[in-house]
Amino acid sequence: MDPNKNKNGNNRPDYGNAFNIGYQNQLAQQQELYQQQFQQLESLQHHQQFSGSSNQFPPISNYPYHPSVPQMIPSMTPPVNNPNIFQQPPLIMNQQQVQFHPESNLLQSNLSQQEIEFKNTEYIRIFTKQARLSDQTGKEIYDSSFEQTMIEEPTMEQIEPREESNINEEYYTIDEIKQILQCDDSKSMDLRFQYYIELADHFINKAHLLVGKTINNEIMEMYFKMIKISIKCLKILDRMNLNLYQKFIIYYKLSIIYLKETENLEICENYLNKAISIAQNLNDLSKLFNCELLIIQIIEKTNFKSLINYLNSKLQFYKDRNLNVLVDCLELIKIRYNMIHNPDNALNSLSLLTENSSNVQIKTYCLIQSANLHLYRSSPEIGLRLAEQANELIQENNIESLILPLLLTKFVAYIQLNKDCKKIIGQASKFMTRDDKSTSGLKDGKILLSVFVPELNHNFEFNFDWLTTEEFSVIAHLLTGVSLLNDSRNKSKICFEKALKNISKIEKTNKFTNITIEKLHEKLQRLKYLKFLINYYQTINNFIMNNYQVDPLNKFMRMTEKEITDKEYVMYKGFYPMIYYCFAMFYHHNADIQAAKYYYLKVIELQSVRSHSNVQHSFIQLLHGIPCESIAPKGKFNELYIFSTFNLVILLNYECNKLRDQIPDYTIELRNKCMNDLEEAFKNNSIINNSFNYNFTLNSDILNVTYNLILKILLHKETNLELKTKMGEMLLSSDMKSSSSSSSSFFSILMMYLLEFKIPGDEGDKLLGYYRDKLKLDNDTEDICRLLISKVFIKHFKMIGDYDKASLSQMQYDQCKKKLSTKFEFLNNNLVPKTNKKLNIPK
Repeated sequence: MDPNKNKNGNNRPDYGNAFNIGYQNQLAQQQELYQQQFQQLESLQHHQQFSGSSNQFPPISNYPYHPSVPQMIPSMTPPVNNPNIFQQPPLIMNQQQVQFHPESNLLQSNLSQQEIEFKNTEYIRIFTKQARLSDQTGKEIYDSSFEQTMIEEPTMEQIEPREESNINEEYYTIDEIKQILQCDDSKSMDLRFQYYIELADHFINKAHLLVGKTINNEIMEMYFKMIKISIKCLKILDRMNLNLYQKFIIYYKLSIIYLKETENLEICENYLNKAISIAQNLNDLSKLFNCELLIIQIIEKTNFKSLINYLNSKLQFYKDRNLNVLVDCLELIKIRYNMIHNPDNALNSLSLLTENSSNVQIKTYCLIQSANLHLYRSSPEIGLRLAEQANELIQENNIESLILPLLLTKFVAYIQLNKDCKKIIGQASKFMTRDDKSTSGLKDGKILLSVFVPELNHNFEFNFDWLTTEEFSVIAHLLTGVSLLNDSRNKSKICFEKALKNISKIEKTNKFTNITIEKLHEKLQRLKYLKFLINYYQTINNFIMNNYQVDPLNKFMRMTEKEITDKEYVMYKGFYPMIYYCFAMFYHHNADIQAAKYYYLKVIELQSVRSHSNVQHSFIQLLHGIPCESIAPKGKFNELYIFSTFNLVILLNYECNKLRDQIPDYTIELRNKCMNDLEEAFKNNSIINNSFNYNFTLNSDILNVTYNLILKILLHKETNLELKTKMGEMLLSSDMKSSSSSSSSFFSILMMYLLEFKIPGDEGDKLLGYYRDKLKLDNDTEDICRLLISKVFIKHFKMIGDYDKASLSQMQYDQCKKKLSTKFEFLNNNLVPKTNKKLNIPK
């Protein structure tokens, strides 16, 4: 019986799964083997040089080798880690020549782990040099002593040791390995193949571990050196007499490296065509599908518009073979394409795929994505309902990789619905503190989605980028701050400051690992985007706290005027409507009616249905994981559009009342257009074919009260009975009474005004006094509200004959009026009477 029969070193890996994460784990387990065996392999190599064996490795030369990496042109698209439908095309920055750094003698009798890794590096570096020289000259390689070469060659900087792995498996002994390598059979070839595959993966992983420190030029050179060595390892294998499965793995891995790490797409396509040819010869659809996913990424980089034709042909190919799961995967890619070119079609297709997909992982993923899109379009009720459906599937099928994305989705939905978010925050924190396989990938910013195809009996594992632990902390603090904006204790300020502090810490400590340099730059750009987003919410929080300062926004505007690049403009252009809205509120607060009108109109123009999205801009935004303008809500579906229309129509109505006969024609025309837009936005359309066309205004109590308030003041319309009943219930609810916030009291008083201060149960006077006492004294908006309340109390107390209280209310009224007199005087002086000029009104 063969004593080696049951030993793992002799068993051939499942090459059919070579591009799955499971195979990568299998290779990682063998890492320990080659580290322990290298010293013996070294002596074996020296022995073979003089033994004349026909199966020997090429001899090693003393000649120092300093390979250089060609200069590359930066691309505008980010990288991928593994080929899958959820990742993006790669990006490569300029690469520079690489040099080694000398080090002291490493030939000691007892090698440490760092020394073993170093010697592996030197071995493959010198070995590939000789192979290259042999190919170029066609001559025999000069024999030399490997030990002497190791002494004379420049050396690499030592890499920090890693923890020993405890693998309870049996391996070949050194003597057995020597015996196998001296034979010219499949065992020897398989061992060589596995060694170089592991070594190629090893250097790719080591390069990615250094990525956070590549701000240093020497480390960046080391990064590209390791990428180059990894390619050399695979090219060595390409010259060996291997079987088709092994050849496929080599070509497929080379395609990925050239796609991710370089701009050499011609070389990438060359190796990919070889891999496709082998997959077709083997009639292996799983391998073919993985290659086609790489083709999709290449097309995205070179000619994105032609992608739809390729996708349609592949969809038909797999439909004809009844491979429905692969069809669903390609449908997801098509949806991603249509998000940019045909958003309405993409949203409809996502809804259909969510309903019809037979694969539970794809269905769950689609539910979460659909929920996020509904939240993006301000439909939190629908978004939360979809998230709950996804939660059921996750619990039933134990899909732990999607738990954290789901919790973040529910967090946003709770914020939009004004629900208590503490429970969600606690669940997310608890999940992140777990130390097991289900969270290890998430902490590194990766989500693994396992998709089984029963017809092929094959499990595809899609590994796509998400948020690292540090990035998640930034997002969590940002969202927590947003959820606390109505807190009178100003807790939002603390949350926003912590989020900014975390961003600075990430930028300074270079926390990112296991990603390419290009992915690092993408993440740093996104952190910069988050920093500006936090500045925006800090400004909103300041306004709520009656601190009308716009310094953070002014800094952004100055920065974008001078330092911004074209790519940065694409990423930050979505901020302009938000910033203009803040400027409008600032001038509105300071009674500069003309400036306020100007900026409200700017917001309306930018967010109207007339504003067309740029396909190239949308593609870059989608790749960087920031809001994509092609699927952004427009017109009546856009929150800032509705808010700006509300405020603008109030200012226009005030202007009309004051100027009377001197009202400019365009003012009346603009006011009428605003009212028509609001009427359209609040129209309840009972026939809605797609949930994405459901308007957020229909389920917002605050917006409905605001709209009816405007109708009452401007058009003297009566509030409908249904809304009156609902407002009465809200005013008497325990939640409204228990709220300590000033904004809640302000909203309650406005509802009482709509009810003409007639509350069921004769509690109107009591509630009015209760909410009045909760109003702040340093807020102009609430002082105006006090004017309204004082007038009501004056009338009420005179009716019941309590003239002392009526007199007291009159004093409060006069006090508020005096306090606001300066602002209203400035406002009235800022009105513009009728002229012959006409304003360009958005249609």
